[in-house]
Amino acid sequence: AHSGTSPVSGAPLCVSCHKLADPTVPTTGTGTCLSCHVGASGLAGGPTGTTFPNIAGAHAKHLGLKTTLTCDSCHAGSGAGSDRHYANAKSATSGPASVSIAAAFNAQNGGSATFSSSAMTCGAVSCHGGQTTPNWRAGSIASDTQCRVCHTINDGTGVAQFNDALGRHTWGTHKTAGTADCTICHDMSTSNAALGAVNHFAELDTTAVGSTNKLPSGTIVFKNTATYPISGNTTYSVSAPRSEGDGGCALACHGVIHDPAVNHWAAPKGSGVAHPMPFYTTGTSTAGNHHQTVTQAQFTSDCATCHDLSGPSTKSGPACSVCHTLASPVGAGAGAGTCLSCHVGASFTTLGPGGTAWPSLKGSHAKHLSLPTFTRPSPGLPAELASSPYPACAACHQGSVPGDSAQTHYANANKRATTPVTGGPGSVAIASTFNAKSGPASITSSASAFTCSNVSCHGGQTTPGWQTGTLTVNATTYCTACHVARSTATQYNDATGRHVNPSNHRQTCDYCHDMTQAKSGAQNHFKYLDTPAVSGVGGTPADQYPSDTIKFGGGAQPATGALTYTVTPSTQGRGSCALSCHGKTHSNLTWN
Repeated sequence: AHSGTSPVSGAPLCVSCHKLADPTVPTTGTGTCLSCHVGASGLAGGPTGTTFPNIAGAHAKHLGLKTTLTCDSCHAGSGAGSDRHYANAKSATSGPASVSIAAAFNAQNGGSATFSSSAMTCGAVSCHGGQTTPNWRAGSIASDTQCRVCHTINDGTGVAQFNDALGRHTWGTHKTAGTADCTICHDMSTSNAALGAVNHFAELDTTAVGSTNKLPSGTIVFKNTATYPISGNTTYSVSAPRSEGDGGCALACHGVIHDPAVNHWAAPKGSGVAHPMPFYTTGTSTAGNHHQTVTQAQFTSDCATCHDLSGPSTKSGPACSVCHTLASPVGAGAGAGTCLSCHVGASFTTLGPGGTAWPSLKGSHAKHLSLPTFTRPSPGLPAELASSPYPACAACHQGSVPGDSAQTHYANANKRATTPVTGGPGSVAIASTFNAKSGPASITSSASAFTCSNVSCHGGQTTPGWQTGTLTVNATTYCTACHVARSTATQYNDATGRHVNPSNHRQTCDYCHDMTQAKSGAQNHFKYLDTPAVSGVGGTPADQYPSDTIKFGGGAQPATGALTYTVTPSTQGRGSCALSCHGKTHSNLTWN
């Protein structure tokens, strides 16, 4: 019996579960739903009550969308007639109901869709762009303005979702505007009868969360306000061979005329009018001009529409002098690659800066870049350096030389950035060419240090301070600042062999080596610092042998005799001496 007294002892009354009405009466609704739940017949819009099991929540909003949803869309496996539904009706006294979201609504990245019964939120659902939803019972979304609650402007750094905003959404002013207000270009209000707005919530149960009857272009209605003055034809069109989502705009905004023929939405950076924003060194303007090499004539024809060279800007873009603080980057004498429009140093690209203030601190640039390693005509520098437009700079500024893909140099120079770099040192990353035998090179950048360590050219030892330190080149105590006498070499340029055995050879270095003579070993001492052996031994030509610096007779115990050093066998560094010193006669005793 539905109510009253059960005709069979031990058989429960139907009302114990069906609390609202007799499930056998037709007016209770299809599937007897309305014998337990409050809502219109058939529950087309879900429950409409305020207490369990009839809490309205967001049922009506979801079931009223153009996408056809059923109870099983979110309660898979627990519908009427299932064991789970029966168990809930028999014992559950509070919400939420058992939730299991159908796989059709899984986000592109994020795994299976989930529901938090404590927070009353869904996660990893494709129809919300993989983002956590508002609270089911109390939350809300103003879908005509709160676009970014479900859509992310994805510039490649985020997790991909089916409904990400891509292409030019991620570029410069477009991203800034989209982050502020998507309705600058998209109108989702009910007054916009275009298919894109009307059908925005259709096909949410498809993999791509969309179809051909809800095109992005269907929501486009450009605003024209004081903040965003968009005028002109104000159209968005798709023409072959481009497809929807890669159409073009024909309008005038921020002083640049857009033409669909060259400004399709997914065009790669460097193909727009006039250039990708911001203008990285890897991009070129529509006319093919490059930021690093633009001439006055090119600037006049391609850049002057949006930029002034100096002074207060009268154009939509910044004046060049905002970043180029010393001189016009297209003026005579500004230097190759416009370096001298920001840096002081007549030979900047080969000898480094020559000033006393950042970004032109002289430091030890000239000392290092005038070494034979960087001035020799041949052999060429390693590919790691030679591939850069500024190979000398690339030795210690990997990834931050103009033209490098990391764009660190551009970011440091960009005075329009929120946190521009206004003091030293520059971004330093030493090329692996100069890694010591013991491991990768590193730096210490602090007001008291500015030192390098683990660099092969200093024998893995910590260097003097870059800005104020000195290293006097002679053959006495200062040799050991880069060379260490060891029985077993741990660095490429260690002094080994009889330098340490027997101990009698451990004299001052100038006892046997002369770094002031006009010998190739002394002249070319710093010529091959970019080689693993820090030496030209075995090179073509091999013009940096240790033997080329040897002259005997220094110090308090003059050597006598033939005073010769002979390579025997022919492996350099394993020769022998024929001379008399410290009371012993040597006759071709192999050094090692």
